Amino acid sequence: MANARRSDSFLSGHPADAYRDWLKQLTTCPIGQIEQAWLRGQNQTERNRGRLELPIVLGGVVPAGLRRRGDTMAFAALEDAGGRIEIALYRDTINDFGSLLSKDELVIVEGGLSPDEFSGGFQLKAKRVYTLAQALERFARGVRIRLNGVRADFPEQLALALKPSAGGSTPVRLCYAKNGVATELNLGERWRMRVLPELVDKLKALTGVDDVELILGRASSGSSASGSNRAGD
Repeated sequence: MANARRSDSFLSGHPADAYRDWLKQLTTCPIGQIEQAWLRGQNQTERNRGRLELPIVLGGVVPAGLRRRGDTMAFAALEDAGGRIEIALYRDTINDFGSLLSKDELVIVEGGLSPDEFSGGFQLKAKRVYTLAQALERFARGVRIRLNGVRADFPEQLALALKPSAGGSTPVRLCYAKNGVATELNLGERWRMRVLPELVDKLKALTGVDDVELILGRASSGSSASGSNRAGD
């Protein structure tokens, strides 16, 4: 089992860096900071089958895919720019999530963190795994579109970009500032979205859009993207 440590193969930049802002919201901490998270969470740990485990959510890239040990156990590495950790899956989680841990896939893993006696580092026992698209759709709480000036046809172009993703639960807010005056507009219920990476790309490509900010919740089974989601919270 591997320590949380920097991966030498990505010293010049890691694929997960492109999603750093989203991962910061979706996860408990970067992989390289799990030791600090473990120490902070000592009072929150609970015994599970005689072992101490800290509930945690981590995100990163799977560098080499799933390694099976018979039908009841499997392992995969997860890494970001700051570290790497070994993920352990058992029969149920292998059946439910093993196919998501393919080579070069960026995933979010919810599970129990525990010390690994063999490596001197930590191991993550997976409880649930999400692809990035699954995590965004489930845990998005709002989309904030910042404008820097728009043309007369902007409402039409915005509607075309949003329409394929309509029917979700995530609200959208437009933010526009000029000459020191800021205006914000919440789009109506009709334009609540299913948030996926391709939606963000479409919105950023629109003329007049300065930035697209996703407001995300922590990716865990106790969270929900439904209910009182607000783009400005």
